[in-house]
Amino acid sequence: MAKLTSIKLDMKKVNEGIWFLFMADIEVLVARKPNSVYLEKLECLMEPHMQNIRNGKFTQAQDRELTIEAVVGTVLLNWKNIEDDRGKTIPFSVAEALAILSDPSFEDFYNFILQCAHDREQYRVNSEAEAVKNLQSA
Repeated sequence: MAKLTSIKLDMKKVNEGIWFLFMADIEVLVARKPNSVYLEKLECLMEPHMQNIRNGKFTQAQDRELTIEAVVGTVLLNWKNIEDDRGKTIPFSVAEALAILSDPSFEDFYNFILQCAHDREQYRVNSEAEAVKNLQSA
């Protein structure tokens, strides 16, 4: 049998995020999707489009655009070690993240963020990864 706490979410991780390593030392701070702030933002973004959604005139491209806009700042919370091609650090901002994630050539980066946000084990009170880390440091 499993203890009840083994299925309990750590709400601090859910809402404040967890750092994940992407590639080439890029780190992203990702909150769980969905979380309450994400859902509120998505609802506000979708509201003006409800008539088109009901009428079947809301396109996948529009859905993707609004979802990305909702993700930035509510799911993707921060990043580290991202530079432009000249080596200048790109600090995290909602505008910068929105520009990057909206660019189809950064699809892998966007998908990685979504995969992290949906990895429910990472957001548990005592995730398996934390348990392993604790054993290694003991």
